[in-house]
Amino acid sequence: MLGASVAAGLGSDGFLYGYRNQGAQRRRCADKWRLTDAGSSYGAQLADRFGAEVRFTTREGVGVMRNYADPEARSEKPYPVYFARTLSSRAGEWKGTWQPDLVILNLGENDYGNALPLDEAAFRAEYVALLELLRERYANAYVIAFADEEEPRLREQIRQAIRERREAGDPRLELVSYPETRRSEKGCSSHPTAAKHRALARLLEPRVEEALAWSPVAAPAANPRPSVIPR
Repeated sequence: MLGASVAAGLGSDGFLYGYRNQGAQRRRCADKWRLTDAGSSYGAQLADRFGAEVRFTTREGVGVMRNYADPEARSEKPYPVYFARTLSSRAGEWKGTWQPDLVILNLGENDYGNALPLDEAAFRAEYVALLELLRERYANAYVIAFADEEEPRLREQIRQAIRERREAGDPRLELVSYPETRRSEKGCSSHPTAAKHRALARLLEPRVEEALAWSPVAAPAANPRPSVIPR
C-alpha cells in the first residue's frame, strides 16, 4: 500500500471533531495518532479478505510532486523521495527483495491541497515517472491507482498517465475511483473512518479478484485487525 495518510489509515478510529455518528460517543481528535490504526485501513482489510500479506510505504501530507499546503510549485521532498528509503528520516535506499503481487497507489490529493495552481503537465510527468519506478521495482505486480472522485482534475491526470504507460507497453495497471467521503464517514482530520475503509476494501475486492484471479478466503470481519507488516 503506497501513498499518504489516507492509505495509512490516519484517524480511522475517530469521528470528525465534535460530530456524533449514528449514536456513537464523540471521539475528539486532538491526538489523531492515538486514533490511527493501519490495521483498519482499506489495504489491511483487503489483505485480510484474501489472506494476503500487506506492507505499507506511506507518509502523511506527501504528494507526487507537491506536498500538502506547500507554498512552492514543487516540494523539496515529495513522496518519491521517501519511497525508496529504508527509514523515512534518513537517506539510504531500501535493498529488500520482497516482490508484491499487487500495488495500490493512493496519491495526488495533497498536490491539489493548495491555493497555488498546480502545473498539471508537470504533475502528470511525475506521476508517469512514479509508475515507471514502480514497474522497475515490482516487475510483475498489478498496479491499481486509487483516486477519490471528489477531485476530478486529479483523476483525469492519472487517467492520462496510465494511458501513456499502457501505450509504452505496460498493460498491468488501472485506475479505480472511489466515492467522496461523506461527513458521517469522516474520522480525524476529515480522513475516512474504519467503516469507510471497509467500504473501500469492498470496492476494491472484485477488481483484485479479476486482475489476480484471487478468491476471498474469509468473510469480512466486523472489526478487522489483520497483521500488518510495516516497511
